[in-house]
Amino acid sequence: MLPIYRSGSAPGSNKIVVNPASGGDRPSPTTWSPVRNPKVALFFLAFLPQFVDPSRGPVFVQFLALGVSMALLDTVYELLLVRLVSGIRQHYRRSRRLVAWQARVSAAVMIGLGLRLALQNR
Repeated sequence: MLPIYRSGSAPGSNKIVVNPASGGDRPSPTTWSPVRNPKVALFFLAFLPQFVDPSRGPVFVQFLALGVSMALLDTVYELLLVRLVSGIRQHYRRSRRLVAWQARVSAAVMIGLGLRLALQNR
């Protein structure tokens, strides 16, 4: 996660500065959390066997083929997602109107949630 700091010459300034994580191209610890998550392995151990047929060849090879194809499809999907989001990010960073609109909508949502919580019957 990128740390966000409020900065500016006047106290209470609304200017937001995002400081990117240092360390160059080194992956952050959050990059590896899905790999270390045992639920992922348990999901694949429960999901993949239904597609393995022992009469069609070695079970290990079938598991390997399914795992590799899943990893390739997931990688392609995530790369396309990153490409899409990076294009949107560039547009977002150039548009002051969009940033102001997002701030207003976010404020309205927070006020609405606060009112709902305040008026909720207990």
